[in-house]
Amino acid sequence: MTYKVVKFHTSKGPGEGCYEVAFSGDDRCLQKLEVHSAVDFGGDALDYVELFGIWYFLMSIEIAGQGRSAKNLKLVVSRGAIKRLLRESSSKAHLFSFTNALRTQLFGLKDIEVEKACAWAASASVGASACVRWDGLPPDYPEIENPVLGRVRVTHHAVERYYDATNRAGRADQIFQRVCRILREADQEARLPAHVLQHKNRTYAHANDAARYLNTQSGWQMVILSPANEKPLLATVYQRNG
Repeated sequence: MTYKVVKFHTSKGPGEGCYEVAFSGDDRCLQKLEVHSAVDFGGDALDYVELFGIWYFLMSIEIAGQGRSAKNLKLVVSRGAIKRLLRESSSKAHLFSFTNALRTQLFGLKDIEVEKACAWAASASVGASACVRWDGLPPDYPEIENPVLGRVRVTHHAVERYYDATNRAGRADQIFQRVCRILREADQEARLPAHVLQHKNRTYAHANDAARYLNTQSGWQMVILSPANEKPLLATVYQRNG
C-alpha cells in the first residue's frame, strides 16, 4: 500500500519516559506507536520522539510503501520544529542528526504542513498499535543492496552530490531513487593507480575508514567507506572522467 498523505501527531504517554506517535495514511489507515525511552530529552522530547516516529513508520516498517521517497508525498506533522528541521532552517542544531535518515530518503520533499490540533489522533488509539523501546540514538541512514558490498547505507551528502553532478536537473523528489538505482548497478570495483588511490583516500576517508570505489557501466563512480564495526557507507557519487 502506498500512501500520498501521511500525518503524525506526538503526545506524552502514560508513565515516565512514555510517548505516543499517532499515524494516519490518507485518512484511512490509523495506527499508534508507543515509544519508551530512558533518555532524558529535556524540553524538546516531543520533537525527538516525533522524528523517531516518522522514521519508524516510513522507513523501518515502510507502512507508506517500500522505499517510500518524497515523490507524490505530503507530510503533516504536529511539531513546527520538525518542518523547519526537514527544510534545514531550524536553529535547533542538537536535533539535526536525528533528521539525517529522513532528509536522505525524503530528499526533495516540499509539501510539509504543521497541524497541531489533530482530532484524528484520538481515533488512532483504538486502531492497530505497536510498542518499541528506543535507545535515544539517531536513526540510521537508509540501506540499499549492492552486488559487491551487500547492504550499503546511503548518506544525504551522497544524494546531494549526485544532484549537483546532474546540474540539479529533473525533479528533486526523484533523486534518492536514482541514487539507489545506480548503487544497485555499481558492480565494478575500480582498480586505481597507487598515487590516485592515495589522493582519494586523503580526500574521502577518515583515519580509521577503509575506502572502496565502485563503478557503473553508465560512468558513475561511488565512494564507499567502511567504518570499523559498521555497515558500509556511501559517501559521495560523481561522474568519472574519461
